[in-house]
Amino acid sequence: MKSGRKDPEGPSPLVPLPEGSGAGAVVREGGFAFIAALFLLVVLGAFVAFATTITMNAQTSGALAVQGVRGYEAARSGVEWATYQILDPRQAINGTVTTPPPCFASPSTPTLPGDLGNFSLTVSCTRYPANGASPNYYEEGSLRTVVYDVTATASQGTPGAADYVERQLQVRIEQCKNPNGTAPAYSC
Repeated sequence: MKSGRKDPEGPSPLVPLPEGSGAGAVVREGGFAFIAALFLLVVLGAFVAFATTITMNAQTSGALAVQGVRGYEAARSGVEWATYQILDPRQAINGTVTTPPPCFASPSTPTLPGDLGNFSLTVSCTRYPANGASPNYYEEGSLRTVVYDVTATASQGTPGAADYVERQLQVRIEQCKNPNGTAPAYSC
């Protein structure tokens, strides 16, 4: 500073070095702001990575939930198909019969339409009493009753993979025929 006047630029960021470090050498102080900025960048980067992971997991969970519902509907379609095959309301499959019919070919793999077509559907049927039994129905009075256990399994993807979806529905269907009833259905 010169004779009593103040430096208009404020104190100098340059500080003389201690004795013995070189003639007239000066060093700039600082570095704390750089460390704070670096820390802030690391914390913000970690937060962005965490938020991205959470978002991706939420989207994947939502997509699997939709596929799960589709799988359920595919299995339900298999149960409805089997019910129609067994009950044969128009006598178009088994014709006019006075005894409940046997199961359809089991397991069967009906084809599904639309978005459900991506699912593999397997429908199986077990008849009680078996069709080869004698008599092959439960009889109460003149009524002939048969019970069918139907299992429909819809699956998509590779078992063990993260996107694998499988839904299975089981139903029990009872059918009754009255040989003394009116044709063509002979319903109880």
